[in-house]
Amino acid sequence: MRTVKELERKGGKYGFLLRSEQADRAIERFLAITGHPTRRAILELLAYVKKESARFPYGLSTSDIAQQLPLSLSATSEHMRVLSKERLVRSHKKGSSVYYSLADDPRLQAFWHLLHVLELNKHL
Repeated sequence: MRTVKELERKGGKYGFLLRSEQADRAIERFLAITGHPTRRAILELLAYVKKESARFPYGLSTSDIAQQLPLSLSATSEHMRVLSKERLVRSHKKGSSVYYSLADDPRLQAFWHLLHVLELNKHL
């Protein structure tokens, strides 16, 4: 059996995790983005809208999101920029408004599962 020190020498720092630095950065970035309370609220709001897609065929506009949470338009736009850059939301321009909806991203499925497990196990 190899020791941690041997594994570190063989694979570099934390080489025993068998994950690339790029993967570690992606994990850290995703958790930082979704861990922010406002962005998490936006994602949950858009998940609700997705379930009610007949009522919200284009998703929600920036002003709709700002009113629901409530946030300023500039703060909402900044959060939407971060979520868009990470490809967690899609945008659709209609007239002078930009509408947002959730992207079909497997990371979001894992995120919803994590939220559900944590909600069920409040003692954790």
